[in-house]
Amino acid sequence: MSAPGMTKPTEAIARARAGDAEAWGQLYRDYAPAIFRFCRRALPTREDAEDATMEIFMKLKDKLVQ
Repeated sequence: MSAPGMTKPTEAIARARAGDAEAWGQLYRDYAPAIFRFCRRALPTREDAEDATMEIFMKLKDKLVQ
């Protein structure tokens, strides 16, 4: 269940697909920390993990707006 004032992930994804910049921001805020932690464990440097996190979100955006 979502906290008050927060949307469900499926709602945020649908809004992001429609071009809602706030929805993209919400998805980034919700998921980037976990993705970064995963990348940080898998990659040798913090910079590599930051780059990988951004690449993941760029690819996600490309796939969702197709």
